[in-house]
Amino acid sequence: YQQVSLILDYSGPGIETGPEGEAIIPIDVSKVKRGDYIDFTNVRFFRNSAILEPVAQNELDGLVDLMKESTGYKIRVHGHCNGNQDREGSVLGSSTSFFALDPGKNKIGKLSAKELTTERAATVKAYLVSQGIDASRIDIKGDGGKIPMYPEGGTLGQYNDRVEIEITKR
Repeated sequence: YQQVSLILDYSGPGIETGPEGEAIIPIDVSKVKRGDYIDFTNVRFFRNSAILEPVAQNELDGLVDLMKESTGYKIRVHGHCNGNQDREGSVLGSSTSFFALDPGKNKIGKLSAKELTTERAATVKAYLVSQGIDASRIDIKGDGGKIPMYPEGGTLGQYNDRVEIEITKR
C-alpha cells in the first residue's frame, strides 16, 4: 500500500468511539501501482558500503511480504549515494551476511558512485531472493549520486545513501 500522510483531528467529523472509549479514525489506503515509488525510512547501509545496517531488515521484510502477496508485481531497486566521487568501500563479496560487516568475506576496494549504488541495489535484490522472491521479478539500477534528497555536504547528506523501489508491473 502507498504511504499515507495526514493530520489527525481527534474532534472532527467521522470520528467514532470504540468500546473502550478510544477514538477510531478511518484512514483510506490504496495499493501501489505501476510507476509508484516506495521510499524507505530505515533501509540504511554501513558507511561507504553496500552492506545493510540491521535496522533495514524490518522494512525489507515488509517488501518481501508485499511481493509474496502480490505475485504480479515486478520492481526496480534504485540505489543512491551521497555525492559522485569515487571512494574506498566494501560490498558483500562472498559473504551471505546482509546485515553485518564480514571483514573476512566482504570485498573492499575503490568504487565509483555508480558502482557503489549498483552494488547496494544488488544487495537488496539478493536479500529479497534469499527470502523466496523470484529474481526475474526484480531489476536493479545504480543511480550514483545524481538524485540527492539533501545537499551533499549538509547535515542531512547521509540520507542520500538510500534505495527506492519502483513498481514496474502490477
